[in-house]
Amino acid sequence: MCGYLVAARLAGRQQLPDETSYGPLAATFSLSHDPVVRIEVRRHLLDDAMLTIPATMWDRLYAELCIVGAHSRALASLSAAAEAA
Repeated sequence: MCGYLVAARLAGRQQLPDETSYGPLAATFSLSHDPVVRIEVRRHLLDDAMLTIPATMWDRLYAELCIVGAHSRALASLSAAAEAA
């Protein structure tokens, strides 16, 4: 998701190919320009339920995802250290 947010931001008014993730949280990310610039996220396991993320939210969402990722890595390393002890 972080990578697609950055790619969409850099694409500007150009098209961006869809990106599909696989696994238990399988989804397809699409950039749309009509009527407003937005990312559409379709979850495959939920009957193609769609989440729309307007361009005005991209920077905030990117920052939040980076923070969550950093905390997750820190907790994973603490957990691994506790298991090793």
